[in-house]
Amino acid sequence: MEYALLLLAILIFTVQTICFKEFNRSFMKNLASYFLFNSLYFSLIVLIVTVTGLNLAAIHTVTALLALGFGILFVTVILLYMKAMENGPLSYTSLVFSLGLIVPTLSGVVFWNEKIGILQIAGLIILFVTFYLGSGATSDAKGKINLKWLIYCTTAFIGNGTIMTLSKAQQMLTPGKEINEFLFLGFGTAAVLSIILFLRQKVLKGESVSHLKTVPFGVVVLITGFVTAVGNQIAVFLAGRLPAVIQFPVANGGIVLLSSIVSITFFREKLSRKGAAGLILGFVSLVLLSVP
Repeated sequence: MEYALLLLAILIFTVQTICFKEFNRSFMKNLASYFLFNSLYFSLIVLIVTVTGLNLAAIHTVTALLALGFGILFVTVILLYMKAMENGPLSYTSLVFSLGLIVPTLSGVVFWNEKIGILQIAGLIILFVTFYLGSGATSDAKGKINLKWLIYCTTAFIGNGTIMTLSKAQQMLTPGKEINEFLFLGFGTAAVLSIILFLRQKVLKGESVSHLKTVPFGVVVLITGFVTAVGNQIAVFLAGRLPAVIQFPVANGGIVLLSSIVSITFFREKLSRKGAAGLILGFVSLVLLSVP
């Protein structure tokens, strides 16, 4: 059952990636629009996890603290991820973003005594080569590295890994418990923070969001909220049942593969030779990391 859920999570998070790309391409005109989008789909997530079952009365302090950090970090990381997609190809950006799995993978070894083999160590080493090729993949015609992409992607990569580690820690400390409560508090925190930041941008900065009053925007919000809620419910559930060195590489590898197909087929993005080589090495790294 765990592996069937893992496959479902891959499909769901691929849809989430496409939604982020579409919002960034069609609706993100300023920070106010980003924070409004966040507040709406985060609120939808809170509603979904509430409807599917919630008990805040007996929640552990550790869950509340980890959820608080999760929510604050989520707002920041997704903004960095969207900015990276804005400055580089979706396929390579999603690959580097997914390589944040190195953080929970190493955390599993250090904190929870999960084992790591020689092939997985080789996979981790290849990650660094992938980063090098990524800087070349987003260079301009003169070979100058796109520093904006590199900065946004690297910080998003680290933040994404930290988010995965927080959800892993919650399930390791409270196995099989408080999944919805963790998501409720995490995304509730993210929603409140997003509303505050939206009002700041709109009132103090005078940024307009009138372009968001459309049906397509509403559809993107609904789909993003639904897939993020269900995807994270599955991911947190699996975090206590699968080793980090299996769950995160397999999930992220599948997401990268499907996202790359979408970026080339639907968004018509092209990769340089370095970018193609980096993608191939990235897949090799993810495969090696996934070997039990």
